[in-house]
Amino acid sequence: MERYGIFPPSRSAAKNIVDQDLTSSTRKLFESGVMFRLRVVDLFLHARNYFANFGIQILRSNDGAQFLIGDVPSLTIGQDGKNVGLSGGVPLYDAQTLIMPFGPRFAVSLTKQNEWVDVGVEEVNWVNQIQLSAAHEHVYFHVESGLENLAQEVRPAKNLRVSSP
Repeated sequence: MERYGIFPPSRSAAKNIVDQDLTSSTRKLFESGVMFRLRVVDLFLHARNYFANFGIQILRSNDGAQFLIGDVPSLTIGQDGKNVGLSGGVPLYDAQTLIMPFGPRFAVSLTKQNEWVDVGVEEVNWVNQIQLSAAHEHVYFHVESGLENLAQEVRPAKNLRVSSP
């Protein structure tokens, strides 16, 4: 406080000065949402730099099998290939890859180099099962895909709403 020429009469007065004057601007930044916006940008830039050397792998269903998509569409896959998503204990930077369906016939994942990969029913079902397991409430699929049975089998409908366009 001496640095600023302020000599409060007591320790509690000094605490009040710090609480009211020095932290109020920071508190205002949090309350206004500015700090949140800045943190989102910071996290985006950090993730962009981290993944800059990764390639994109496009998975294409080649035998009519269709991908479904859940309400947690982008999922991290653990190094063991078994643990999935944040709820499975796989944070973004510890993941082997990240996978996300983006249409009935396509999904995208991170890999070492850019590539297109044709996948069969087994791989599509695996992606669909992890989507179903990670979904909080909703999964979506094409009405004629036949995926409703898989959805009911993997995730009984007690808290999952199955929807099709």
